[in-house]
Amino acid sequence: MIRRRSLLQAAGALVAASALVRPARAESSGSVLRFVPHADLAIIDDNPAFELYDPEYVLDIGVIRSNHEQTSINNALSIDLTGQINSETVTGARMINGTGGQPETHIGAFLSKGGRAITLLQSTALDGAVSRIVPQLEAGALVTVPRYFADTVITEFGIARLLGKNHRERAAEQLQANC
Repeated sequence: MIRRRSLLQAAGALVAASALVRPARAESSGSVLRFVPHADLAIIDDNPAFELYDPEYVLDIGVIRSNHEQTSINNALSIDLTGQINSETVTGARMINGTGGQPETHIGAFLSKGGRAITLLQSTALDGAVSRIVPQLEAGALVTVPRYFADTVITEFGIARLLGKNHRERAAEQLQANC
């Protein structure tokens, strides 16, 4: 995704036109550069459309939310029927991932005027043997994004819009989208 974005950015296809803080800029923290191919680094180097900042700034919820129509797209390992999103642990407390800025970008987009916080996940794991959409998260599972910040959840079978719905409506929405 980083390669595709930087090439699109270089071609002028992606511009943060609605950004209020730093319009027409692609922002990142330096820690992500270790994953960027050398060809893309050449595009970024000395390019005024790219700016690097400390993670404390890039992941500041206030900065993120100040951009109108901010969209956050993150993945998850599981979600329960109330909308609690787990992106860190499997089989209870077995940690396989850190947050990577997901809570900050998700909540910042959620709070942004006209923003969207989208969560992607496959509906099952282990060749369909384990559901990732569960009645409640397993004991010890970490909640990466609390249910009251859940917005839109997308699986290979459909879209569940959870924002503004009570627990029963959230469960029905998720079940309908994934049956």
